[in-house]
Amino acid sequence: METLLFIFSLMIASGIGIFLIDQSRKRYRNAIRKISNSDVIEMLTQNKMQITLNEFTSISGLNKDDAKYKLSSMLAQGILSIEYDEHYRTVYVLSETVRSVLKSPYYTKLQCRVSDSDVIRFASLSQGKLSIASLTMKAKITVDEARNKLDELHEKGIFQMIVCDEGHITYHLNDPDLVRQRIG
Repeated sequence: METLLFIFSLMIASGIGIFLIDQSRKRYRNAIRKISNSDVIEMLTQNKMQITLNEFTSISGLNKDDAKYKLSSMLAQGILSIEYDEHYRTVYVLSETVRSVLKSPYYTKLQCRVSDSDVIRFASLSQGKLSIASLTMKAKITVDEARNKLDELHEKGIFQMIVCDEGHITYHLNDPDLVRQRIG
């Protein structure tokens, strides 16, 4: 009987462990989507190409955990590297590759080529919902442009951001009349 109880306890503990790992992965995915890589790069270019974790949390408005996740993700992608200041604090800097691209005469900052009204119209024709990928295809813009435009309209209160269980983000129009009218 004790052996069965022990095995049952292990099964419960492993189930809880798997649940916690899954929750951690979801939180990581959601955290790195809260701010785009291009927005972080823009912050760093305005801050002498470097930033500390505390500066990043202050500027971005992210909590410390989400900021760590985002910076770690950009480190893994090779966008950032780590250096240490005179007090041995960690400083995140733009990688040499990114710096060389920013210095290139061919680099121009992406400007969104789609208007607010176009995005709202696309959403109204899609039952009031848009994803970054669908806006990218409908408006023929880059993924970063679509993300930035949807985030901008979310901040203005036009869209509500919904994070699905799988970690996908969709944007839903806040005005139900626009969905019913099907603006064309």
